[in-house]
Amino acid sequence: MDISALTSAVEAALAQLTSRLPTVANGGRRPVELQEAILEHELSQAIQGVLAAQEEFAHPRMVRSLSGATGFHARFVAPMLLRQARSRESAAAAVAWLQKVLCTERASGIAVATFWGLKPEAPVALPDDVQLMPFDSLPPSRQKEALSEQNLDAWPRLATPPFAWQAPTAALIRSAIIKPYLMHAGDDFQSSDAAYYSALFADVLLCLATSGPSAIVGGRSWFQYTDPDLEAALLGSSTQLAHQEITPLVLEDRGEFDLERATTLLRDFARLNSGLKNRARTAMQRLGQACLRRGPADRALELAIALEALLVESPGEHTFKIGLRAALLTSNDLDQRRRNRAIIEAMYKIRSSLLHSGQSGDTWMVRGYGEMQTTEIVSEAVRIAALVIQRVVGFGTVPDWGSLELSSPTN
Repeated sequence: MDISALTSAVEAALAQLTSRLPTVANGGRRPVELQEAILEHELSQAIQGVLAAQEEFAHPRMVRSLSGATGFHARFVAPMLLRQARSRESAAAAVAWLQKVLCTERASGIAVATFWGLKPEAPVALPDDVQLMPFDSLPPSRQKEALSEQNLDAWPRLATPPFAWQAPTAALIRSAIIKPYLMHAGDDFQSSDAAYYSALFADVLLCLATSGPSAIVGGRSWFQYTDPDLEAALLGSSTQLAHQEITPLVLEDRGEFDLERATTLLRDFARLNSGLKNRARTAMQRLGQACLRRGPADRALELAIALEALLVESPGEHTFKIGLRAALLTSNDLDQRRRNRAIIEAMYKIRSSLLHSGQSGDTWMVRGYGEMQTTEIVSEAVRIAALVIQRVVGFGTVPDWGSLELSSPTN
């Protein structure tokens, strides 16, 4: 690379940019950031010409990310160089940045998945090399900065629940190595890394929600390089957002979260065979939706599916079987077993009322405990269902129901 010619071209463009920036800042209808970007593109044409003549840019290259790649052609790199020269206040430093990028063969970064529903006080190590941390503790990035801005006018507020007007409360991160960092535009590029990380984070969020049980809503996710110099070579700052089928208006703060329980559930879940893992995943998904729904009858419907995914394997009278099995799994105390079974039975009655009449009452009779508020019954059923899932996942297999149903409490 002709370092001298390139440095001279950057110096000349930087001088022009410096002289014209005050004018941009004091006028124009467009946002200042957009005006500056247009100006950088305009003044970097000479730099582009020098770059295009270099052997390093004879063939189009791309900078890889976790799920794709962005262009690193002369026409893209020229404005980057000018931007780097401006931020570093040195054309030579900008050219040194480019040399570093071109010489990089492999690079480390992190996959990030943000969410609402938990507020960890400090970073916590989870299984599978995943780390849970407060959103504010994430390393700096263009994505984090955008999510942290309190420019509410920029959000479609009527279609966005109030909790999402603020930045996410927490994030999951996991390290990733990208090799090669640079690739030629014609190279065959196929990677399943993004799908793997997405599935891993989804399972972690399910386990966190089940451990509460808590309502958790996923936010935006992205990949960023650990080295800011390598991150700067990417075009833009893309994020991904999975469709949230059920979105609550508010997320209740359920207080302190048991991270030890969550860690145990994550480890146990990872050890399951594929068949039971899929059943547990279905149960956790339905439990999560029960936590998100507002109406108690709708929540009861989701809970019934969650329990049936793990507690029944053949047709029959589900209310009796599930009530009994849930009670046996969730306590060794006879009185607590009796109550848990009564709560699950009442929850099934609430579900049936929704299915057959389209509505449910404000109160229901709970066998042995009298009349209770529907919301109280369903809230207690949520806790029981979460405990059922935790127990089955902890066992690593579906219990022998014949033996369990003939057992007696130890206390």
